[in-house]
Amino acid sequence: SVYHSFNQTHFLQETNNTEPADLPDSTECVEASDEKVLLIDNGTLGESEFDYSYDIQKIIIQTIDKNKEGKEKTIEFAGKQYKLRYDKTVEYYLLNTTVDEYRIIKEDAEQEERCCVRLLPDDTIYTIADHPILSIDIKEGESGEKVKAKVENALKDEIDFDEYEYCRIDEPDDSAGFYYYCFVWRNVKGNIVRGDTVSVAVKYDGDITVIWMKNKVDNGYDTLPDDLSLDDYLPQIESKLKKIYGEAFVDYEVKSSFVGNIDGNLCIICDVDADYNNKHNEKTYDQIELAVFINQ
Repeated sequence: SVYHSFNQTHFLQETNNTEPADLPDSTECVEASDEKVLLIDNGTLGESEFDYSYDIQKIIIQTIDKNKEGKEKTIEFAGKQYKLRYDKTVEYYLLNTTVDEYRIIKEDAEQEERCCVRLLPDDTIYTIADHPILSIDIKEGESGEKVKAKVENALKDEIDFDEYEYCRIDEPDDSAGFYYYCFVWRNVKGNIVRGDTVSVAVKYDGDITVIWMKNKVDNGYDTLPDDLSLDDYLPQIESKLKKIYGEAFVDYEVKSSFVGNIDGNLCIICDVDADYNNKHNEKTYDQIELAVFINQ
């Protein structure tokens, strides 16, 4: 569904080298205990020669609150009322955020399965997915910047876009089978994106179908140092990788990062390409995720 693809795609940079080493017959994970840098199981690693010992087993935890099963409520967003039925509770571990997910009650059961609202404990909307939430007028092939202005105008009563310095824009790409404009409004502290982003998906015909409002949770980003820099944490990242890969470690590259919050503690969540020599002494790499706690 659009809801899940947008979640995974948009939600959602130094290299050190050592000489190749002779490896033992088997490549086992070195015990990688480190309270300041945690290895995250994000479910996307795939095949690897290493049997990882993860510090964080789940980043999205889904449960069902028996006391809320079948509960219905009505909310309003952008001038529309939504009748909802409780489905499950979802915890985003890397953002220190727990929400209740409600299905938007529809006559069509298949459509209902794809349309939902996630609410914070005070019933503030965190995410909403509907077909559509509302529609804007888009001309064929209209630029992302022009569509962005129309989105901001349509949602100005729900979201304060003036809070944001930057907006990432991904335009539709028919050749790749991607038929959405995707916008992510974000702020940067130092050189790292904060986790309190606002994201919106808009179909090429003008239907706004998904909205994420991570800015509705106060995770303490205002307490971050102004000079926050990923460079200051690279030694800790490299140390963790050497603990994980041992003599097989070669080098690494941080591909992306953002500031998250784990159990009330601010941290840099990093996607890393980790290069190592396999059992045939050939360089290969794993895509892994780390959480590096910020010194405050």
